[in-house]
Amino acid sequence: MTSEFETRQYRTKITEMKGDINKGSGWFLRRAEGVAFNKPHLLMPSLEREILKHYPTLLDFSYKVRHQEIIQAKRLFIFFCMTYFKLTSKFVASYLNLERSTLSHHCHVILSELDIYPQTQQIAFKIDQYLYQRSANETL
Repeated sequence: MTSEFETRQYRTKITEMKGDINKGSGWFLRRAEGVAFNKPHLLMPSLEREILKHYPTLLDFSYKVRHQEIIQAKRLFIFFCMTYFKLTSKFVASYLNLERSTLSHHCHVILSELDIYPQTQQIAFKIDQYLYQRSANETL
């Protein structure tokens, strides 16, 4: 007889996902494997500023408002912190002052948004280029 704990399904961690290379999210997940940073936690504020440049808002992540552009920017921030910077969910959640369950939800939503919305993909490509330039400068 199996217990309820054994039959319960859990979501796959975003760092363990291997996306379909033909989809937007899969391309970013595969590309993240080739990026390495020495001290990624120090780059979090600059990544936040870079992402917010692409959204029509004057607010930052410290505000507790539910404006759509802030939520979308936070989702991209979480995605890049966990995949490209390889930071733990606990560390990213404490930086954003979010619960880890909320962070997990945002991770899974951004994966589908990267597959569906071309404007989200375009912003993600720009952030990807920014991060690759930063990682190249670190290795020099």
